[in-house]
Amino acid sequence: MLGIVVLLGIWWNYFSRHSIPHETIHLHLKLTASSIYEFHSATGRWPTGADDLARTTLPQHSPYWRTLLENDTVAVVWRSDLKPDPKIMRRW
Repeated sequence: MLGIVVLLGIWWNYFSRHSIPHETIHLHLKLTASSIYEFHSATGRWPTGADDLARTTLPQHSPYWRTLLENDTVAVVWRSDLKPDPKIMRRW
């Protein structure tokens, strides 16, 4: 019985949608997406790489942002056909 409880605890802490790793990746995805729209608002064009995001507030909010992008922890598809309103993009 104790083994089942331990396995359930491990599963909950690492694979659940409310686990710390899941929430951390979710946070970094939100920060990256908001920095893409922040860059577009400031320049009128979409970012084409990580260096463009360095000019936003992303480095202030996430000191590890560049490491996450360079190690493919957070993958960004650098599209040029995004809509300026993020609410429209949610429907994709």
